[in-house]
Amino acid sequence: MNGLTKRLAARAEALVLAVFSAGAFTPLVMLGQPNVNPATQVAAAVLPLPESMRAGATVVSHAEGGKYTVLRKGSNEMVCIDEPTEGQGRGYPAGTPTFWVHCYHESIFGVLKRRAELRQEFLRAGKTPDVKMLDNAVDAEIKAGKLKLPSHPTMGFQMRGPLSGYNQATNSVTSEIMAWQMVIIPYATGASLSLPEERKEGMPWVMDSGAWGAHIMIEQTKQGK
Repeated sequence: MNGLTKRLAARAEALVLAVFSAGAFTPLVMLGQPNVNPATQVAAAVLPLPESMRAGATVVSHAEGGKYTVLRKGSNEMVCIDEPTEGQGRGYPAGTPTFWVHCYHESIFGVLKRRAELRQEFLRAGKTPDVKMLDNAVDAEIKAGKLKLPSHPTMGFQMRGPLSGYNQATNSVTSEIMAWQMVIIPYATGASLSLPEERKEGMPWVMDSGAWGAHIMIEQTKQGK
């Protein structure tokens, strides 16, 4: 492992955010390339969105030290996240450079941002937080009124796959990249939505049922050719 890879891997560990998966959020992974210019970062980050929403989305980058940099201030309520780091090996060999982009309503992004901050607070206190510890901490802040969730369902958009499936020159992806959407309804359950809580081919289902991150998962689709 060379020096750059070590730094990227350390940064990934320090800057973990989350996306709804298996009862928790999983790390956000982006272009996997150093020194990508802001225009390229913005163009890549908004790809999961419907085309009509891309120009109005805010785009942020997770910088060193856990700080966020606004690459572009948007005019709608969507926030897309750019965070270059080493791949996490989701369905392909661990360590594979990864293209993984995410967009959320600004209120959901605020919760994700706070979750990342809480993780750092635990680490500074000498604790290694697991998924349950982090989610309980977020839930406590929501119930105490410190964090505000949207009063209506919101959408989340993702693309994920090996970096080889993303063409920076054309800002396009191939069939190596999967895309899916989430209807985020905090504290909803499968029973309340009349949907299953386990994945079934071609069927929307509820993930994180009953939790603050509850959402309807919409079947993944391959992009490009």
